Amino acid sequence: MGQIDILAEGYDAPAAIAYAAAHPDRVGRLVLDGPQVPGGPDPFGVQALAASRRGLRRLCSHRACRRTGAAPDRDLAVLAARARAGRLAGPLVGTDGVARRVRFGAADLFGFISQPAGDSLGGVTIPGLLRSARTGDPAPLIRALNRSRSPDWEPFLGLDLPRAAFALLGCDTLKVPWAAGSGLAQRTLALRRALAATPKAAFAPFGATLVSSRASARLCLGWPAGPVAVPDAAGVRSPALVIAGTDDAHAPFGASSRLAARLPAGSLLPIVGGRRAPVGSGDACALAAAAAFLRRGGTRRHCPSVGGTPAPPPPRSLAAVRPVAGLPGRRGRTVVATLLAVIDALPSIVSAPDPFSGAPVAALRSGRYLVSQRRWRFDRVEYVPGVVVDGAVFTGEDTPDPRFRVTGPAAAQGSIRIGDQAISGVLSGRRFRLTQEAIGQAIAPWVASEFAPVDPGGSKLADPPGGQRRRLGGTRHQFAALLAAARQAAGAAP
Repeated sequence: MGQIDILAEGYDAPAAIAYAAAHPDRVGRLVLDGPQVPGGPDPFGVQALAASRRGLRRLCSHRACRRTGAAPDRDLAVLAARARAGRLAGPLVGTDGVARRVRFGAADLFGFISQPAGDSLGGVTIPGLLRSARTGDPAPLIRALNRSRSPDWEPFLGLDLPRAAFALLGCDTLKVPWAAGSGLAQRTLALRRALAATPKAAFAPFGATLVSSRASARLCLGWPAGPVAVPDAAGVRSPALVIAGTDDAHAPFGASSRLAARLPAGSLLPIVGGRRAPVGSGDACALAAAAAFLRRGGTRRHCPSVGGTPAPPPPRSLAAVRPVAGLPGRRGRTVVATLLAVIDALPSIVSAPDPFSGAPVAALRSGRYLVSQRRWRFDRVEYVPGVVVDGAVFTGEDTPDPRFRVTGPAAAQGSIRIGDQAISGVLSGRRFRLTQEAIGQAIAPWVASEFAPVDPGGSKLADPPGGQRRRLGGTRHQFAALLAAARQAAGAAP
């Protein structure tokens, strides 16, 4: 049997290290992607909160958020205060297409902020969502909070895992404040002392009571008291590469750095600003570095900082939409507003619990999507207030171009067709035809972000379950030119 190379992510790392140490003749090279090892995350989740806030500040550095006026720290503090007072409320659309006022608490906001990578909207949208909610349009944030909350899944340390699965995977890697072999009473006392010793500023803006009530360590108080098996990193003779995000709260960068130092032939590739498992998360530099290392190439020493372009929040009125070049005024704004409603369909559908079951999927402000394996039907979808979109997108090859009817009190009413080369239609009784390049310029701020939610091919999406990627892939040809034009306009890589 020849040698094998191993790529291990997260909780798989200890087993990979143990195997490489026990069978040095069988392992060629070892890549550890965001490794979860004992002595990792803190017991209260303050590292996750700090990493999220640090990432949001980085997004808005160098005046990147000046157009929206977003100031993540201040906006989050204001919204956390509202949530504690029971005033974080807004409209949420149900599967019947009707918006109803709902309320979210501080715990919901904390869970969302602590795990933005798990939210389907992506971290680059969060500064805009916070600012929009603070300044009078809570609907986009309310929808994001609803998407991130589930009765069966709870974000421990920003991980979407059932409680039992977290206990099985996470309790052995958590940096707990009690000694191995201690009893329940001793553990409880040690946890209280650790909480008291943690600076209050670490819990801002939510407070120690709320954050500690969701502490992962509480779930581990009753975990078996035996000693934790620490993988023998010093026994690994194979060349090893540890790839770690500096803002990874699940596998803290310090722990990854120490692991790399213990590996005799180990090296470390830091992803500045990177979060959970850079290779598994699709970071291009991390992927290239891992591939080169496994091909017996050189070890990359540096990757560019992970940033992304802060995405603006959904427009709160048609007047806030920039018209497309070549079609000024309300008609040009209506075209862009319609396309934004179409773009929003994909993250909305993928975020639904079972989107291809035939059950309706709620839109942002009103209306719904009726989804089957053959088509997505838009039923009075309202993304920009006052612009109502009806129509259908067919999946599969050789399907008709998507066509939409546009109504609503703010819209220039009429019809729009999305072709492979151009967007055309009739609005306010007058025909128009626009190139993909012109449309790309207008919609670029919403699609040329790190998340790129509109990519029907799914290359930037979190893996949809059960073949959804295949079902979504059939719409690629209908939007590829439009997306390429938008990304080119924003200077993003295609």
